[in-house]
Amino acid sequence: MDERVEVLFRPWAASPPQHVAGDTVLFLGARRHPDLVDLAPAHLHLVQPYVPWRDDLGLLLPTVTLAGATVTVTGDDVDLPTGVAAALVLPPRAREQGLAWIGRAWRALRPGGELVVCAPTREGGKRYAEDVLELDPAAEVDTKARCRVARAVRRGDAGLELAEAWAGLDAPAPVLDGQYVSRPGVFGWDKVDAGSAILASVLPPDLGPVVVDAGCGYGWLGVQAVRRSRRVSTLHLLEADERALACAVGNLARLAPGVDVVAHACDATQRWPVGEVDDVVMNPPFHETGRADPSLGQAFLQRAAAALRPGGRLFLVANRQLPYERPLQQALGHFEVPADRGGFKVLVARRR
Repeated sequence: MDERVEVLFRPWAASPPQHVAGDTVLFLGARRHPDLVDLAPAHLHLVQPYVPWRDDLGLLLPTVTLAGATVTVTGDDVDLPTGVAAALVLPPRAREQGLAWIGRAWRALRPGGELVVCAPTREGGKRYAEDVLELDPAAEVDTKARCRVARAVRRGDAGLELAEAWAGLDAPAPVLDGQYVSRPGVFGWDKVDAGSAILASVLPPDLGPVVVDAGCGYGWLGVQAVRRSRRVSTLHLLEADERALACAVGNLARLAPGVDVVAHACDATQRWPVGEVDDVVMNPPFHETGRADPSLGQAFLQRAAAALRPGGRLFLVANRQLPYERPLQQALGHFEVPADRGGFKVLVARRR
């Protein structure tokens, strides 16, 4: 279990809040933890835009429901309930998104409601604790297992003006001279990823007609694939971050008119939702938290290879040191390296 999830619940171990039926507990960045059961009989509103972690929550929900709670699980972090009894926040790595979550959580609390925020020290935990102290100078702050956890109480309207200012910090915004829309917290949200740019430069003009952009982010690479080849008629977008996927869908609608765009919010390491495709382009992830995990990209390419029609091609870019050659050769046989520069490599293979 992620250490921050364990630490988040510690303040309540000695002094659990007293909830009753009809109360609502909000959990932004929700992760599975057995102590969620102890929040019953309150209604739980769980927000998790990252599909693998939201799917993981499903393993616990039957137990929570049996304990007397009702549960709402969403990927939407904007339309939240109000008048909640307590709010838990596990801030993401992106500072703007984390502050926005804290601001929305504080705004959602009723007077007397409790806020608990936890983040690893290496991911801004100290600053987030200071942010909570700005909302409630009497907040309790503790350090456990390399994490900072802050516990505050909303007193009347104290801190609301600041919370309102924070709540909009991760709103969708124009990027790249206004050509695209993205939002803080999305991978490389306001720039063109260097690896994706290298991959786009070697894409051939005969892509398609059915193409997959796996791990599409806010959609920059998908747009380049469509612009590179007029043959593309259908573009499938695969993305585990629903916030990024929503941006990608909007960007493709504006910048690739006439192309049928199909969005899939999914964990592509576990479920590949489309088969018999002509080409796959990808800049796969290689970490889920702060630690490098090449198995993620390896799972991406293996599932992509299985989805290709005979003659279909896989175009992959990765950091030079990541070990993708062997699994790619095992999945598709021969591969080529049309680009190797700037610390990135492009691997291209065809299904025989």
